[in-house]
Amino acid sequence: MPQGFQVTVAKEPIEIRVTAFDPVLPSGAGKPPESAAPEKRVGNLAITSAPQNCTVEIDGSRQWKDTPFLDVGALAPGKHTVTFSKEGFEPISAVITMQPGAEITVRGDLKNGKVDVVHEGKGSLRVISSPESCTVRFLGKTYDKTSARLNISYLPAGEHRMVFSWKGMQRTADVLITSGHRTIVTVSFMRNDVPFSFAYEPE
Repeated sequence: MPQGFQVTVAKEPIEIRVTAFDPVLPSGAGKPPESAAPEKRVGNLAITSAPQNCTVEIDGSRQWKDTPFLDVGALAPGKHTVTFSKEGFEPISAVITMQPGAEITVRGDLKNGKVDVVHEGKGSLRVISSPESCTVRFLGKTYDKTSARLNISYLPAGEHRMVFSWKGMQRTADVLITSGHRTIVTVSFMRNDVPFSFAYEPE
């Protein structure tokens, strides 16, 4: 590619010696790209109420609800306070815990003065292990895995701790269950194997 430069001659004669040009990098070139921020897992919150028209407050942010179903959308994992209020009724509130990937519907019944969680998203789990037989503890239950695959259905969405045991050895992992999906966990007790791998597929 042709290159050029400007020279100011103050006194003749002058000798110009040209050698190889070094490329000038644009500003910022050569720097490694900044790592993309990790995707933050969020949950989904939906609101119903009796009566239909009322004020819904979530962590201090108020919305007027005038439809049977208010889809709040993405909500960060953690604890959130949901309050229902309407003139002529005593306000009611509850603290909900949103798990990553969960879908929760909360019903505020101002007429009866209570807040209920009426639905949580459900998913399923498949465990593949090496060796084939092991013990799995999950959500307070113990499963003896004796075949190639252990399938567990109708599980609440969210992150849950799993403990795998084989001949006195243990493997522990936090496993994400998402609504409408099957979480596939592969665990290995074999030396030099990767202990865990995870995959997700539609149910």
